[in-house]
Amino acid sequence: MNGSGRLTYEEFTGFVGELCRLSKEEVPALSIIRDLFEFIDVKKDGVIDIKEWTQTFNQLPVSRDF
Repeated sequence: MNGSGRLTYEEFTGFVGELCRLSKEEVPALSIIRDLFEFIDVKKDGVIDIKEWTQTFNQLPVSRDF
């Protein structure tokens, strides 16, 4: 993020790549990253803002089985 509180697709792609690097996981195909970005971008304006981010991830069930 560039401090704007919004993620562009390019920033999101970098974010996913960094998460994968840190977790030693393989980076997903760009088509999967694009689909995920479009799923989170509820307003379909080409950026993910904090409201869209929290709205999306608050809907997911939480597993306590770590």
